[in-house]
Amino acid sequence: MPTPGMTRVNFELEEDVARRLQFALVWGTKGPCLRVLATKLVEAVEAHGQVMVGAILDGQFELMYTGEMGRPDKVRPKSGRRRKSK
Repeated sequence: MPTPGMTRVNFELEEDVARRLQFALVWGTKGPCLRVLATKLVEAVEAHGQVMVGAILDGQFELMYTGEMGRPDKVRPKSGRRRKSK
């Protein structure tokens, strides 16, 4: 039974993806992570319209970390050499 104020959503995943998801997320984090992703999906579609749905279905999107490691001065260039600090 879903928590009050929540609705249960069921969808199919390829077996390989389901298995990888099971091992990638620690116990108790799958539901919360999928809730956040669903919220972000709805927000993106509301902001950009159905073109966003097409982009997602076509694989033309990226999930990006926007925390501390997402700062350009904290990311290593592809060559593996460190950037000079300012």
